[in-house]
Amino acid sequence: MASEGTGQLKDRLQLGTLEVKVLEVREIPIHLFIVRYENAEKSSEVKKHASDTHQFNDVFSFRIMRLQGDIEVEAWRKHKLLKDKMEGFYRIPLTKLEDKVAHSGWFPLIPADKKSLNSTHEVAEDQKIGEVRLEITFTLSAKPKEVLHGIVFENKWTAATSGGSLMNNREWTKNHQYLLNVDRDMEVTLRLRLPESGVERGSFYVVRYDDKFYQGRKKVVMDNTEIIKVESFFCPITAYSVDSTMFLNAGDYIVVPFTEAKDFVGDFTINAYAKEMDGIDFVYLPKKEADADIGKPGGRWAEKHLEGEWTAETAGGGDILTLAWSRNPQYLLTLSDTAEVAVVLSQEDNVKSIGFYVIKQQDSTHRAISYDNEVGRTDGFKYVCAIGAHFPRLVGPASYVIIPATFEPELTGAFRVSVYSSDPNMTLEPSTHGWKHSKQAEGKWEGATAGGAPNVETFINNPQFTLRVPPGPPGPVLVQLVQEASRFEEASIGFLVVGRAADASGKVAQSDLFKQKDPSNPVLTEGIVAQPEGWVQKMDVLCRLALGEEGGQFVVIPSTFKAGVDRPFALLAYGDRELNLEGPL
Repeated sequence: MASEGTGQLKDRLQLGTLEVKVLEVREIPIHLFIVRYENAEKSSEVKKHASDTHQFNDVFSFRIMRLQGDIEVEAWRKHKLLKDKMEGFYRIPLTKLEDKVAHSGWFPLIPADKKSLNSTHEVAEDQKIGEVRLEITFTLSAKPKEVLHGIVFENKWTAATSGGSLMNNREWTKNHQYLLNVDRDMEVTLRLRLPESGVERGSFYVVRYDDKFYQGRKKVVMDNTEIIKVESFFCPITAYSVDSTMFLNAGDYIVVPFTEAKDFVGDFTINAYAKEMDGIDFVYLPKKEADADIGKPGGRWAEKHLEGEWTAETAGGGDILTLAWSRNPQYLLTLSDTAEVAVVLSQEDNVKSIGFYVIKQQDSTHRAISYDNEVGRTDGFKYVCAIGAHFPRLVGPASYVIIPATFEPELTGAFRVSVYSSDPNMTLEPSTHGWKHSKQAEGKWEGATAGGAPNVETFINNPQFTLRVPPGPPGPVLVQLVQEASRFEEASIGFLVVGRAADASGKVAQSDLFKQKDPSNPVLTEGIVAQPEGWVQKMDVLCRLALGEEGGQFVVIPSTFKAGVDRPFALLAYGDRELNLEGPL
């Protein structure tokens, strides 16, 4: 039994088989050939007479344990009285032989006294003493099929599922993903196998996974801080065969196998194993792949992707405390129902610091001009290829505006906005319709003209502006008040839009606005047409006037809440019909 075990061990270690066929000789009379490889030697049949035309047809096999050493074919003459003599030899290194490729033909026999020459020494024609015809074939042994314990998946990369590395690469979400659940702290071994005969190498990432949000869907938003490092590296070194044992805390992770090249096509095997197999689960994502399950927990995301570009006109930057933000491209996301949503902004490289904001849509027909009703944003702006944010519950039916931006203004370049939603009926489209007409007037609260809010009598001293809207198609007009961005936290602002003017200058008089029931508590009259929702600490406030065909003439009175607050401001009016804004009066 011991010898059988040893034999099985040798078979397991055998690298391959070497077959040497000695066919014939010419130009040198000999009796036999001896073929040597390392410590093994084998002899051909011995001819009765030495001849330079002998045909041998001998076949010798050698078991190869390691890819090294030389094969030597020696030509011998026998002597009845004297010692047998080696006349010449041929030598070839094993490393020069390819798997299953026959090395055949006539080969030169070198004089025996030249045997100290190295294997690659070329023999001059005048040194050759004859030739031998050989056929040498080296065949690698078939490796025994590896037995992987635990949970094993065999899969295939295609152009649609091979996204490349997760680092500095926005296409990483194309890769296959496997959900690894670890129910208690333990060591887990992960193995990736690629065909050794292929030209591509691979590895895998292990990334934290929020199952409360993703619910069995693929992960689409990732930050490098979520990657579980392997010996200070983000992933094991790429190879045909990758093994990694890591200690994981209880929780959910995704395992993302990848290849060095994007769009690679080829097979792979991924395996998860733990000594306590009852403590892990390993499944493919998404858990359900049917079209009927799109958007449902465990199903595929409903996806929308739009390409965009920041140009010299639309690169407004990421500062929402300036009006320049509204120049950025805007995208309208419309949900048919309340949904989980993930938004990703990506670029080809990471040379620009990027991020985005999401606000509730206020106007169904025009681009956003006032930053209001924020529902989310990225965690700052970062120099990355892709940045995203989760929205566990976006209320629907409703529409939202996504505003992608670079941190610095005036940085041009292409980008992509991707939305992943549990709402299969969601839509995503560029919001390109701006207001046809706009006017702007500058003003300043200073000294006596910093009159404060309408609850004080000095309100009437604030700067006043005339807004004229001629007759035309019915439609809204927006009025916006903007204060100095760097100081907006110091003062609450607001304004009134009054529907009549009392004196020749066009200004609204005190008596037009107040009834003096109580001098300390003035009450506004019905002359007020519109106003924002109170006086608030914001960079800008906005209100809408719904106008009919007749249009109208109005006086706009902007103010700070407290009297005596000195600062500049801007008043803007927007509409799809002609309008005029003049002042201060």
